[in-house]
Amino acid sequence: MGSLSNIYPYNCDPVTVFETMDCRRRSLYYFDVMFCGSYPGYAFRLWHDAGADMKMEPGDLDILAADHNDFLVFSYYRTTTHGRG
Repeated sequence: MGSLSNIYPYNCDPVTVFETMDCRRRSLYYFDVMFCGSYPGYAFRLWHDAGADMKMEPGDLDILAADHNDFLVFSYYRTTTHGRG
C-alpha cells in the first residue's frame, strides 16, 4: 500500500508551480518502478544531483522489468501546499 499525499502550489507563481511538480515527481517515481517495471529517466538525474552512487548489479533492471505489480492500494488522508523555495 502506498501513502499518497497530494501537493498543490501555494500560489500561481510559475516557479512555485514547477517546484511543486518536481516535489510530486520525486514522491511518485517509486510507483513507476513498482508498476512499470523501470525507473523513470528523471530518477537517475535525481540520484546524480543528490550525489548518490546507486550500485546496480547486472540483471537488476531485468528483474524489475519482469516482476512488477498490477494492483495498487493507496491511502489518501491529507493534502499539502508548497511555497516557493
